[in-house]
Amino acid sequence: MIVDEQRPESWGADARDLCEIGIIEERTSRKLAMPLFALGDLLIEWKLGKGVMPYAQHRFERGDNIAPVYFSHGLNAKLFKYHLGIYNTFGYDKLKLSVEKGTRDGKVKLHTYYLMDSKIRRKRFSTDCFSEVFEEKALRSELGLDDLECYVTSKAKFFEMLKSNSYFFKKLANIKDGNANANAS
Repeated sequence: MIVDEQRPESWGADARDLCEIGIIEERTSRKLAMPLFALGDLLIEWKLGKGVMPYAQHRFERGDNIAPVYFSHGLNAKLFKYHLGIYNTFGYDKLKLSVEKGTRDGKVKLHTYYLMDSKIRRKRFSTDCFSEVFEEKALRSELGLDDLECYVTSKAKFFEMLKSNSYFFKKLANIKDGNANANAS
């Protein structure tokens, strides 16, 4: 059984005596186990670095998407996805662990553990575990987000704010009408 606790002392002595206490002493920065990828890594990092700022500057100045910018950005996106895939498959962190008995007898064993991204983090948590339930419910629904009433422009009109049923806006409307002390219920 693996138990995660911030402080071993917060566990009861009887329960702690049955366990071993492992502490992460040191963690190295992310490394890559893929041999001979250092040159490819440098080239991809260089290309991505050259493409990000010009693209952002172009989008700021012009806002359109001319063909050379479109293809350059598409190439950068593919390179980034490839680079990320390599690191997610072959990336690892090296951990130095100290392990001692739960009795805290002072005999500490040092271990090295390699935390492989593809082994540890792959397909672990589905944050949308109820998605099928809600998808089924959404398909049966007669209304969607596009059916809801929204503001006509980016600035809400007075009558639209009244429809929002905001307590704050009701108080503002009473002040506008000269009823500063009126309840906004």
